[in-house]
Amino acid sequence: MRRSQTAPLCFQGISALLSLPDSGTAGETGVLLCRTWGTDEHCARKLYRILASELSERGYPVLRFDYPGTVDSLDTPSGETFDDWVFAAKQAEQELRDRTGCKRVIVLGLGIGALVAQTLAHELPTIAGLISAAPVTNGRRFIREIKLRAKIIFESEGLSLSLLNQDAVQANGTVLPSGVVEGIDALKADMLPVRADLPVLAIFRDTPGEVKFRDALQSICAQFTYRPFDGYDALMADPLLSRVPEEFISDVIAWIAATAPLQSEKSLPAMAGKCALSGPSFNEFAEFTQTETKQLFSITCAPKDAGEDTPVFIIGNTGGFDHHGGRARENVLCSRNLASHGTAAVRFDGADTGDSDPKAGFSGVVLYSDVATQDFIDILNTTEQQFKGPVTLVGRCSSAYSAFHAAARDERVTQLVLINQLKYLWDPDEPVDPKNMGHRSIAQYKNRLKNKQTFVRLFKGEIRLKAVAIAFGKIFREKISQYSAAVLPGASKFGRMREEVLGIFETLRQRGTKVHILCTVDDESVDQLKAYFGADLKGLHKFPNVTVMMIPDSDHNFLPDKARQEIGTYLSTLAQSSAPKDLTDAA
Repeated sequence: MRRSQTAPLCFQGISALLSLPDSGTAGETGVLLCRTWGTDEHCARKLYRILASELSERGYPVLRFDYPGTVDSLDTPSGETFDDWVFAAKQAEQELRDRTGCKRVIVLGLGIGALVAQTLAHELPTIAGLISAAPVTNGRRFIREIKLRAKIIFESEGLSLSLLNQDAVQANGTVLPSGVVEGIDALKADMLPVRADLPVLAIFRDTPGEVKFRDALQSICAQFTYRPFDGYDALMADPLLSRVPEEFISDVIAWIAATAPLQSEKSLPAMAGKCALSGPSFNEFAEFTQTETKQLFSITCAPKDAGEDTPVFIIGNTGGFDHHGGRARENVLCSRNLASHGTAAVRFDGADTGDSDPKAGFSGVVLYSDVATQDFIDILNTTEQQFKGPVTLVGRCSSAYSAFHAAARDERVTQLVLINQLKYLWDPDEPVDPKNMGHRSIAQYKNRLKNKQTFVRLFKGEIRLKAVAIAFGKIFREKISQYSAAVLPGASKFGRMREEVLGIFETLRQRGTKVHILCTVDDESVDQLKAYFGADLKGLHKFPNVTVMMIPDSDHNFLPDKARQEIGTYLSTLAQSSAPKDLTDAA
């Protein structure tokens, strides 16, 4: 089996990744992957990365891209439309053929991406096959379901619906552009034309809409193949718990190999290592950082007049396995805003997250591991080759943990921003299991018990009592450990952990490293602070380099727009104080 290589591409404001066989040769059929949107896109990004790698290893060049106004691509000044997304897909298909010399392309789409792929397959004669996976079969119903799900999530997090922009179509803060909403509102998959001679692979769920569409395709297409989408629910559960469906990958590979077998191969041009996009006040460079054991994807967003002394903010993910763009694209928007204040920002995917491959030889969960901590240092090593200014690490949830420990190890870090950090030190006796990474505090559980909606959901069976019992048990054990540490600090496990954590804070104090801690009111991260610094946080008086900011009316993931804006404003203020005066004045 040959290996593959991946490089970033940019064209017409579109950010993309091209995967090619490492042998330098490929067949005459390429594969274009059209993404879905919102939380589903977060969950499926790793799937697309693995699929691209597997296919390119077999000799098929693969291109995957972000639609205008999504993740890393530039925004359209007048606002994005569904036609803009289709046009971007056409540009991507052309780019794939131009870069690799392939004569035909198989297009795959998931969710909304299936509508884009189906439109493309009808309009372009170079499309030699269509793979439609869990398509949006009814645009109006899809929009209605997304808006309803947003309300349910707000209520499940104990947030007032007054904090939700109910006019927008959004998933966990990611807003579907109004022009795209208008474009798909009247669309139905079975209304879009399909060429009768086009080979089609349908990987569908057993829903009424998809069953109906499957039957329609089967009656039209002479070469039609159906496979059930086993593992869809596990894939789309949540970015933290998402599981890549191996059967999906094997079905796609087998069908492509049978539909477009490799017959002859040709030499490929050398791949570029970087690509650049330019906005009104920034230049962005996407690249892969290569170490001995891993390859990390990152994007550097810098002011247009950045110099060697430009300060740098290195931004980790937004917790769990979210990719570098951020749950509501906040890392992208934050990076570009920081650039307008004279500060460079680097957003990146840690090992085995988003577009970064796993660390070679490592098995296990990368969250709360030395691997994730070293990722920050590896990115800092690369960034230092371009910028020598002061360095700020920004992390949320699990990446705050990694940033905290990276700063403890690396004296080059001058400032830390730790957002809703749930752990300061991981108990080595506790297995790292995403299922156990809860973020609810005792205060949150008490507030829920006062809410009549909780009892309604309990009656409907929407609340899993077993999961709640496990969470309570975990909190109870932690509290007992913390209380015993107050009596026997050296004899208890938490007492020893507490001393180690306070030792790190002392190291940062002596270095003069500024530490900014941001917490949602009543979040478990607040309980963690109290465990180390006392219920009144008076223990922080020993550390004048540390500031704490509490953000009200939010949940752990900062779903309300206002909460995310507060974080953005806070970071902008830090950027203005960090940037050289001439750059700040220019901004």
